[in-house]
Amino acid sequence: PHPRLIAACGDIEPLGTSFYLMEPIDGFNATSGLPSLHANSAEIRHRMGLAIVEGAAALGSVDYRAVGLSDFGKPDNFLARQVDRWRGQLAGYAEFLDWTGPDALPSVAAVGDWLERHRPAEFTPGILHGDYHLANVMYRHDSPALAAIIDWELATIGDPLLDLGWVLATWPDGSG
Repeated sequence: PHPRLIAACGDIEPLGTSFYLMEPIDGFNATSGLPSLHANSAEIRHRMGLAIVEGAAALGSVDYRAVGLSDFGKPDNFLARQVDRWRGQLAGYAEFLDWTGPDALPSVAAVGDWLERHRPAEFTPGILHGDYHLANVMYRHDSPALAAIIDWELATIGDPLLDLGWVLATWPDGSG
């Protein structure tokens, strides 16, 4: 599930940046609080967790060629580019005065090295949301089902398992 595109504007003149408008979604974001139906049922909250994983699996299984996205993204060597891309993003924080550098993050270099050594040799390309986590989905008010996957700015064709990994890496730990 996703909101349909209403309009897009690549011209930065109106707002100072390009933008798009999506249809409204009748749902809620769990990071902003839970309706009583959801808050009062451990079973429903458990099902919400399963629903976000099922949403990632459904998205990754879409035949991107059949839906006209053959020219979207660069699936060739996708996994081989990821650690360097993430390292580059991390290095980009150097422009912020208070950034203490990647050395302040325990074992970040070792994690990057481990990921390179354990990178799968191949994968099945699919649609990748690119920022798939609890804050980027909306749930239905009347059930634990997803109402929509939102915020598609980082979508591409790549390894859809990265979306699942991001859900697992960012899932709330239960402490609040």
